Amino acid sequence: MSLYKEDIENSLRVLESGGVLLYPTDTVWGLGCDATNEQAIDRIHQIKRQSTDKPLIILLPDKSSMARYVRSVPDKAYEMIDAAEKPLTIILERAYGLPGNLTGGKHTVAIRIIREPFCQALLQSFGKPIVSTSANITGQPTPENFSMVDPRIIEQVDHTVTYRQDDQTVSPSSTIVKVNGKGEIQYIRK
Repeated sequence: MSLYKEDIENSLRVLESGGVLLYPTDTVWGLGCDATNEQAIDRIHQIKRQSTDKPLIILLPDKSSMARYVRSVPDKAYEMIDAAEKPLTIILERAYGLPGNLTGGKHTVAIRIIREPFCQALLQSFGKPIVSTSANITGQPTPENFSMVDPRIIEQVDHTVTYRQDDQTVSPSSTIVKVNGKGEIQYIRK
């Protein structure tokens, strides 16, 4: 963790105070906040200029933590996470313990178990889920690396992570799958 220790510490301070981060994920550069903080989630919707009924993804450090936010996680969801070779976002029913402006007022939640080292360390240290949504104004291109982030986004966040700012690698978008309570799968994005 020494490579990004200062970034983790600064990010934790921002998350704990209800602020918004600009940070690298396992897919694109994202906006993040404490996924249990309704006011912080409102700020992300404002920065992105999107409606509060737009659901957002949460990042978790491991699959066992899903049960804290979903009443009954189907076995199929665990199997898919274990088998995933690239980032996988799973939409699950019966979400609880999360604000309505995160879930878009629905009873589902989109979860990605993170494997990227920085995010993994941040999640482990924070102990709560973190929002992950692309760091762009709604309708604008998704920033695949830091150089593509709109300066208007950078100006509005409370902390910009320095880790991987020079990295020009383009990562694939996550596969998005909905798994219902019966374990039936619907691919939203492959």
